[in-house]
Amino acid sequence: EELVFVRYKYLEGRSAGSVYTGYAYPVYSDLRERSAASAELFAFGGAGVDLVWSGEVERIDGLLVSGNFLEVLGVQPVLGRTITPADDRVPGGHPVAMLSYSFWKNRFGGDAGAVGRQVVMNGLAYTVIGVLPNGFTGTTLNSHPDVFVPMMMQPQIQGQESALARRGWKWLSIGGRLRAGVSRARAEAALTGAFAGIEKGSAAETRMRMSIVLEPAARGDYWQRDRFANALYVLMAAVGLVLLIACANVANLTMARAASWHREISVRLAIGAGRPRLIAQLLTESLAIAASGGVLGIVLAYAADSALLRIFGAGARALPLDVRPDVRVLAFTLAISVATGVLFGIFPAFSATRVDVNPALKEDAGGTGSRRRLLARRILVAAQVALSLVLLSGAGLFAKTLRNLRTMDIGYDRQGVLMADLDPRQAGYRGDGILQFYDELLGQVRQIPGVEAAGVASLSVLSGGMVTHNITAEGATQHPDALMTVVSAGYLEAMRMRLVAGRAFTARDNLPNAPKTIVINEALARACFGDANPVGRRLGIQGKADAEIIGVVRNAKYVDLRDGDRPACYIPPRAYGAQAMGLYVRTAIEPAAVAAPIRRELHAINTHMPLARVRTLEEQSERSLVEDRLLATLSEAFGAIALALAVVGLYGVLSFMVARRTGEIGIRLALGAGRIDVMWLVLRESVAVVLAGIVVGAWGAGQSGKLVKGLLFGVKAWDVWTVAGAAVLLLVTALAATWVPARRAARIEPVRALRYE
Repeated sequence: EELVFVRYKYLEGRSAGSVYTGYAYPVYSDLRERSAASAELFAFGGAGVDLVWSGEVERIDGLLVSGNFLEVLGVQPVLGRTITPADDRVPGGHPVAMLSYSFWKNRFGGDAGAVGRQVVMNGLAYTVIGVLPNGFTGTTLNSHPDVFVPMMMQPQIQGQESALARRGWKWLSIGGRLRAGVSRARAEAALTGAFAGIEKGSAAETRMRMSIVLEPAARGDYWQRDRFANALYVLMAAVGLVLLIACANVANLTMARAASWHREISVRLAIGAGRPRLIAQLLTESLAIAASGGVLGIVLAYAADSALLRIFGAGARALPLDVRPDVRVLAFTLAISVATGVLFGIFPAFSATRVDVNPALKEDAGGTGSRRRLLARRILVAAQVALSLVLLSGAGLFAKTLRNLRTMDIGYDRQGVLMADLDPRQAGYRGDGILQFYDELLGQVRQIPGVEAAGVASLSVLSGGMVTHNITAEGATQHPDALMTVVSAGYLEAMRMRLVAGRAFTARDNLPNAPKTIVINEALARACFGDANPVGRRLGIQGKADAEIIGVVRNAKYVDLRDGDRPACYIPPRAYGAQAMGLYVRTAIEPAAVAAPIRRELHAINTHMPLARVRTLEEQSERSLVEDRLLATLSEAFGAIALALAVVGLYGVLSFMVARRTGEIGIRLALGAGRIDVMWLVLRESVAVVLAGIVVGAWGAGQSGKLVKGLLFGVKAWDVWTVAGAAVLLLVTALAATWVPARRAARIEPVRALRYE
C-alpha cells in the first residue's frame, strides 16, 4: 500500500486534466533528491535488446532500471545478487544484467552456473549477476522483460545517443514508496512543489502549471485494466444468469420428483416425522447436487485457466497472471455452492412438506395441489426461457460487433501484409546511415518473388499508440492536432491506402535536397481547407507551413478499429530524422512465406540486425480485437449453455405433465379424441410457456442492451433482428424438445391408461 506510480497532469491548455507518465532522466534525478523526505523514488524504462545467442541475433525485451529499483520493491534474487545503486553511478561503466526467471529457465536450462557468465547484447558483453524470482516481471503487468540492466547503460542498450542528460527526452516512468507516516496527499503536495521548482525556466510547454498525481501501485500497472473491466463485468453478469437458469432448472426437476413423493411424505408426517427433519432431508440432497457441481467447476477451472489467458493474449505471449484456483477461489466456490443448493432446494422442500395429511392420504397421484405446483413449474420454465433470450440476444449483439469490426472498411487492406520491427540504431547505424540502410533493404525486399510493394513506417497500426502534433496550415483558420506517421515511398502502396487526390511519395521525396512534402488524410484536409482541394497548399507541423501537400488519402484506422476519423498526416523519413521503423510488405502469396527471404536479405546487409516481432497485419488486427473476441466467444458459450438448460427444463416439465395426465389422456382417446389432438394438447402447453418467456425476455434484452451499449459497434442496443433470431431459435428448439413428450402422449393406449388410473 506504500507503493505509488508518479504521474503528472497539466492544469491548463489543451491537455488540461490528462495524466502523463513520461519523464526525462535529469527530471527524475532532481525530483528524487528534492522529495527524499516524502518518498523514495525509482525509475524504469523498456527497451528492445538484440541478443547474440548460438550465433544468431534475436530481439528480446529489456528493462532499464535505477539502482534502487529492486531494493525499493523488496525483490530478492533466487540466484546471485541484485542491481544496486553502485551499479548505476557511471554512464556505461557497469555492463551487468539480471535475468528473468523464465529467460533463465529457457536459455540456461535453470543452470546455477549462469551467474557470472556473459551475454552479448547490442554488441557489448554483459555479466549476469543474478536471477529474479519466478513470476516477477517488473511493475507493468503486460510487459515481459527478459533482462534487467542498470539505467546508466541506456546509450549502449538503446543504441542511440545518451538520454541521461537530455531534459526534453521523456522516456522514463517513475514509481516510489512513501516514507513511513507520509500520506499520499502530503507526498503529492511535496512532489508537486519540487516538480515546479525543477521545471521553472524550461521550455514554454513545460512552464504551464502542472501537478503530480500519485496512483496506487500495489497491483502493478496495466493500461488495459480499465479496458477489460466493463467486459468482465458483463461476462460475470452472464455467468450469474446462467447460474440462475441452472437453479431454476434443478428446482423444477426437484419439484417434479417431490410431487411423486407426495403420498410418501404424507405417510411420514402421519406417523410422527417432523416437518423440519423432512425439509432438512430434501435440502441435503440439493446441497449434495450443488457440491458435486462445485467440485466439477473447480476441475474445469483448472483446465480452463490457460485457455482464458490465451484469449486475453490474442495468441501472443500469455499475460503473467496466476489464475489457478487458490484458497479464495475454493472459498468462493464453496459459498456459491451452498447458496445455490439452498436456492434451488428450499422452495421444493417447503412445497413438498406443506401438505394436509388426511386428504393427501386419500388422494391419488393427480390430486389436490398438483395444479398449483404445475403452475409454479411453468413459471420457472418461462423464467428460464426469458433469461436464455437475454443471453442469446447479448451473444448476437457481441457477435455482430466482432463481425462489423472485422469486415468494415478501415482505409487499407488487412489481407496479405507482413509486418516486422527494425531498429538500425541497435546495430550501430547513425544519422544518414539509417536512411541508407532502409533504402537498401527496401530495394532488396522489393526484388523478392511474391512481393508487390514494401515500405517502412514509424507508427505501428492498431497498436493503441499514436504521436500527435499541432498543424499549421497555409490560409487556414483552424490549426488542429493530427496524428503523424513517418513513412517511406512504397508504404501507401503496401497498405493499399487509396489516394483521393494528388500522388504518393516517391524516392525523390526523401533525397537530401528535396523540397519538403507531406501527404494528409481527408479528415485533416477537411479540418484545414473545408471542401477546397488541398493539393499544392502548404502545411507545417508545430511551426511554419513549409511542406507542400502532394496527396490526400482516405481516412484510416490507426490507433484502434473503434477510432473515429482522426486527422492524420504522413511525412518522409528525412523530414523527421532517422529512427526505429516498422517494415510493411504487401505480398501476392502467403505473407509468412516471405519472412525467411526477408531475413536473408537483412542479414546480407548486416548480420547483427534482427527482424523482430514478425506478424501479419491480419494478426495485428485480431490482437486489437481481444476484448470483442472475448465477449463474443464467451457470451456465445453462455448462450448455448442457457439454451440447453432451458430446453432440458421444458422437456422435464412436459414429461412430468404427460405422466401425471396419463389417465386423462387415456379417457380422451377412449372417447374419440385423435392422436393429433393429443399432440397439440402437449405442444400448446409448450408454446404458451415459451411465448410467455419470450415476451418477458424481449423486454429484458432491450434493457440489457442499453447497459452494454458502450461495448457495441455498428449495431443498435436493441436490434430487432437479433432479438427475433434468438426468439425463433428458442421457439424451434423448444418445439423440438416438446416433440418427444408429445409423441409419447399420442401413443398412449387407452386401455392401459385406464388400468393405470
